[in-house]
Amino acid sequence: MKIRRLKSHEYAEAIKLADVTFRDGTHTSMGDAFPQVFSPAFVYPTELLKLKS
Repeated sequence: MKIRRLKSHEYAEAIKLADVTFRDGTHTSMGDAFPQVFSPAFVYPTELLKLKS
């Protein structure tokens, strides 16, 4: 198993996966419920450079 930080382009997919795994249709999306976890602030510094350009 490989554990790493998400890259900027992976956040939407990670939120969808978390929603399917932990939520049903009546719950708020994990991206909305836990913005501190699903935040681009956690991307690698090299990914931040891509976001700025």
